[in-house]
Amino acid sequence: MTEAIYKANPTLIATGGSDVHKQEDLCATGIYTDKKIASDNELVDILRSKDFKIIGMD
Repeated sequence: MTEAIYKANPTLIATGGSDVHKQEDLCATGIYTDKKIASDNELVDILRSKDFKIIGMD
């Protein structure tokens, strides 16, 4: 269902995140990029360009 939502709404940006309830689940998802992010604006640029991978979505 999530993929269908993103296909129907191409301006949405999929990212990785979680609602952690157990310590072993901490940092199990997020985003990875080769680019250095040093500001909010740089993060927004990376997200808009989709130049990242979602951790845990192999």
